[in-house]
Amino acid sequence: MTKRFVRKKLLAHLERRDLITHHHHEFKDGKSCLTGLIEFNDQATSIRLEREGWAESICLDYQNVFANVPFKRMLHKWAKQAEVTGRVLQWIREYQNNRKQRVTTSGESPECRDVTSGFPQTFVHGPILSLEYVNDLPEEIGSFHSMFAYDDEIMRRIKTQEGRKGIPDDFDKLNE
Repeated sequence: MTKRFVRKKLLAHLERRDLITHHHHEFKDGKSCLTGLIEFNDQATSIRLEREGWAESICLDYQNVFANVPFKRMLHKWAKQAEVTGRVLQWIREYQNNRKQRVTTSGESPECRDVTSGFPQTFVHGPILSLEYVNDLPEEIGSFHSMFAYDDEIMRRIKTQEGRKGIPDDFDKLNE
């Protein structure tokens, strides 16, 4: 019950402040995986029907993004961009405090080290918290963009061989 309450409150906070990009199809009311696929297909069909060039696209899978998000950077984005402060920010921070891990190989077990990124595997709010981390990616690139949960579809109309540089350039920007 608490998990659903927190999820609902976090999403309501982001919605009130219009902080979930319109490119995202999971956490927005009235949108779903199906609306994302339809929007993407409509864009590709439009390019095909206009017969001006062709469409190139890539699909990125961020399935493990919340396992690798640098936690301090994510907290900074939540505090500055999403304006989450006070007890809520402290509550989010507590999930990272005092987390340690060690990897045992060949019977050797080194000292435990602090975990500085990601969320515990069982942390149900990981996708929502990492959403703010990847939410501004569509604004960084020039291609058509559609997001759902851990998937990111990027498409660009290509009219010339020179135009083929657009997708790789966008991909480079996403990797920065």
